[in-house]
Amino acid sequence: MVDLKRLRRGDLRIEDHGRAAYVWSAFAHYGLRALLGRRVRRDAAFVTDEYNNVRDEYWKPSTSLDDLIFGDDEHPTWILVDDQLTRGTLRDARMKLLPRLKDRIAANSKPGDLVVEFGAGTARNLAFLARELPDRRYIGLELTPRTVASAQQLLRDHDLPVEMRVADMTKAVGLEGQAAVAYSVLALEQLPHTSSRDALQQMAATATRAVICFEPIRELFPYSVRGLASRFRQYGADYLAGLPGHARSLGLKIAVEQRTGIAQNALNEICELVIERS
Repeated sequence: MVDLKRLRRGDLRIEDHGRAAYVWSAFAHYGLRALLGRRVRRDAAFVTDEYNNVRDEYWKPSTSLDDLIFGDDEHPTWILVDDQLTRGTLRDARMKLLPRLKDRIAANSKPGDLVVEFGAGTARNLAFLARELPDRRYIGLELTPRTVASAQQLLRDHDLPVEMRVADMTKAVGLEGQAAVAYSVLALEQLPHTSSRDALQQMAATATRAVICFEPIRELFPYSVRGLASRFRQYGADYLAGLPGHARSLGLKIAVEQRTGIAQNALNEICELVIERS
């Protein structure tokens, strides 16, 4: 049964009547919007405004280290785990994703090396790495002073030695050739098309061993009902497109290009792109 309040808002998605209803209704919702040309134009001004009005990532008055790292464990939604659409929380998805990130960082760096996150947000990924691989050094780059200040306070609260800097990741960040690894997690997807290429170029300039991107890459989405709904959604939001093509156009060597079967939002599957620098 369709929620009439949502339908009046033009939202055709059916969230609470099973997997099939959700997938097909999402396909209809995003497909119709794409057909009607209802599309965001994700230019620099739009992205800056979105970052300046960042959503609160936390949902409790006091934030434990696990809350900071893994996020909400109280509000189930549709997520993707082990390539299966299921009802779960943000924490369920991140508990699957973060060990993959840790393994990639560990494989491409050694103790004492610098690891830099582009688009670090409130440093939740860096907090995980600093806890799990404390023998590396970490810097997080984020666009807005407000978010960096929030991250710095959270890191101080949990005594984690991570440096945060205000930086536009599409421009030179002053760390050229200084890090073993530069990585991003759901950060490049927010950028305008040409800016995502610029950010990838800066990541490649920063890293000496590997660039690691955990981003939704629509070109890798399956040609299933869910995959097509995801492609329509990505198109309508003007999210990231062409990341592997950007890498090749920059002359970078792609070592890994694959889906993970993990998504914090079921229609925003995280894919993995690993670029060798050495």
